Amino acid sequence: MSSDIGLRFYVGTTESGEAVYGDFQTAGHFISAGGTGSGHASFAEAAFVTYMIQNYTPDELQFVMIDPKQVQLMPYEDIPHLWRPLAMTPDSTKDAITTLHAEMVRRFQLWANQGVRFIADYNARSAENLPSIILLVTEVTDLMMIDEDFYGKKFKQLSERGRAVGIHLYLATQRPNQDVLSDTLLNEVRGRLVFSVSDEEDSIRLLGEPGAEKITEPGRLIFVDRRLGVKENVKAPLVTDEEVMKIVNDTEMKYAA
Repeated sequence: MSSDIGLRFYVGTTESGEAVYGDFQTAGHFISAGGTGSGHASFAEAAFVTYMIQNYTPDELQFVMIDPKQVQLMPYEDIPHLWRPLAMTPDSTKDAITTLHAEMVRRFQLWANQGVRFIADYNARSAENLPSIILLVTEVTDLMMIDEDFYGKKFKQLSERGRAVGIHLYLATQRPNQDVLSDTLLNEVRGRLVFSVSDEEDSIRLLGEPGAEKITEPGRLIFVDRRLGVKENVKAPLVTDEEVMKIVNDTEMKYAA
C-alpha cells in the first residue's frame, strides 16, 4: 500500500454502514481501552494486526510486539513484519523498548543528515529503506506495575517524538487510570478506540465526556482522532482464531525466502 495515503487500519463500520479507518500518519498514536468482554483485546490482537499485515509489506511496516501475558500475540511470532522478536518477559520487554527508543534517536540523526522531515522523503533519497514501526502493547498496566518510572518515561518520549520519524504507539489497557495512562501521555496520543469501560470517570478521562460506560455490546466502540476532529460510533469486525491462522500462514508463505 502506498505511503501517500497514510498508515491506515480498518476500525469497523458506522450505524449507516460507512467504513471507518484509523491513520497513524494523522493521529500519530492510538490508545485502545475497554473492560473485560468489551472486545478491545480481541480487536488489538486480531482485526488490527491482520489488517495491517495484509495491506502493508514488511518493507513498509514492522511491529514491535509486547505481550506481557505471554499468550495473546503468539500467533504472530513468526510473521515477517516483526522488527524484533516478540517480547513477553520483563527483560525482553525492557530491551525492546530501549532498542526502539535508540532507533528513534538514530532516525532523527539520519533525518538531520539528509535534511528531510518525513519518512517517505528519507526513503526517496536514501539507499536504506526504513519501515514505519508500530509498538503494540497488549496491556500497558502489566508494564507499569513492573517499572512505572522506566515505561512512563519511555512512552512519553516515544509519543512526543516518534511520529516524526515513523515510529507509532498502539497501547491497549483495561485500566485507563492515571497510574497507567498519565495525563501527558493522553495529551500526546490523539487517537482513541474506546470500548465499554467500567464507569463514567474512565469515559471522561479517555474521551473528555461520558458515554463509553453505556456501551453494552461487545465490539462496539467510540473512535476518535483528535488531530482531525473525528468521532464515530463504530462496530468493530470479529476475526476468528481460524481466520487469524489462515491470514498468518498466507502472509508467512507470501514472504518466504
